[in-house]
Amino acid sequence: MKPGRGGSGPWLVLMLLPLAASLPHFSRLPWAFSALCVGTALFWGWGSWVGGGILRFSGAVRLGVILAGAGVILEEGGGLGILEMGAGFLSLLLLLRLPELESPRRGQMIVSLSFFLACAAFFRDQSLATTLFLAGVGVLVVAGHASLTRGAGLPRGIWQGGRLLLQALPWRWPTHGLVKPSPTFSC
Repeated sequence: MKPGRGGSGPWLVLMLLPLAASLPHFSRLPWAFSALCVGTALFWGWGSWVGGGILRFSGAVRLGVILAGAGVILEEGGGLGILEMGAGFLSLLLLLRLPELESPRRGQMIVSLSFFLACAAFFRDQSLATTLFLAGVGVLVVAGHASLTRGAGLPRGIWQGGRLLLQALPWRWPTHGLVKPSPTFSC
């Protein structure tokens, strides 16, 4: 699970997952906190791409990022609810967890927490645009799981996720009275 130039291994999917699952939460958080999360993800991805290996954050850098996020929330986010603060810090801590991708078990934790972040966004806002975006995040979650368990690359994982999403759609359309109910079943 090591990144490298031009590779499309599971690390690419696992890097995209927390960022994609966190995007719906960024509109409710202070802009500085959202910029801190996106900057952390981009810095890690760029450092891993250029360095050819996983870029590690030192303990001081992690503590600094967490304290900066707490300072932004305390300074600007006095009126934020518990869901916004919890989802914001979960996304920040999940992005800080990205450099620790040595084993598939840690990758599975990132997949599970990304799914939890996507569910929290869906419970908060159930508009059509959010639902369609989170369906795409669900496909990425399945792609991440497939790349971890089966060693599939990004295209095959997205194919499997899209296939599962199509199977989950309700295919029974209303008939508007064209089909009569069966006499054996009555409501």
